[in-house]
Amino acid sequence: MQQLQKHILSLQEGLPSIALDEKKGSKVLLLFDSTSCMEAVMARVKSESIFMNFKNLFLFNDTQTINSDFDSWCSYENQYVKL
Repeated sequence: MQQLQKHILSLQEGLPSIALDEKKGSKVLLLFDSTSCMEAVMARVKSESIFMNFKNLFLFNDTQTINSDFDSWCSYENQYVKL
């Protein structure tokens, strides 16, 4: 969770856009070996107030799924979205 909080600070300051010299929005892609760990982190992101304004910027996947479909990622609400 501490790592995710660092990503929030980076997104707030626009650091990915500055570093890449792009004016596009950024997302944080989180890849997990374990589906149960992924679901636990998704639940924490959904429940903790620090993520309130940034929930939609985090996308989740597990190694089993990503091998068959890299373009589909899961939102914190467990809904699949395309990159």
